[in-house]
Amino acid sequence: MPVSQPPVSRPRPTATAVPAGCPTASMSGYGLTLFNEINAQRLANGQSALSVNGCVVYVAQLRSDDMAANGYFSHTSPDGSTAFSLLTAYEVPYGWAGENLARNNYPDDETVGVAIRDLMASPGHRDNILNSHYTQMGVAVATDGSGIRYYTMLFIGPA
Repeated sequence: MPVSQPPVSRPRPTATAVPAGCPTASMSGYGLTLFNEINAQRLANGQSALSVNGCVVYVAQLRSDDMAANGYFSHTSPDGSTAFSLLTAYEVPYGWAGENLARNNYPDDETVGVAIRDLMASPGHRDNILNSHYTQMGVAVATDGSGIRYYTMLFIGPA
């Protein structure tokens, strides 16, 4: 089940705005491929492409790493933290925010395709992907010791 939060009163971010104290990360491999697939779905459905926010990528990576390291798959970690509490802790400005999660152990050449297929087949996940309020995104992936990949997609947009 995807998780979204309604708009809250926060400063409007720009496409390149990253808070001074927020670490950043870049996407590569499966994360970058999934980012591109999400944007392809948005464009095919009449929405604009999302830009990358390096701080949002960093928070997404924290989420994927935590799930892979601690063997859970949930929007709330065992310590009670969520993507939204992490975005707030790192002072990422947003009015709209959403998180999609996916996991699978499909072969390398199928893993992203299966993830995007399943996300688009789920009404709530599809709604997050196609939400017109979102302008930026970060995607990350981590793999556990048994080969399960944990994908985190974080979406943000201004109030």
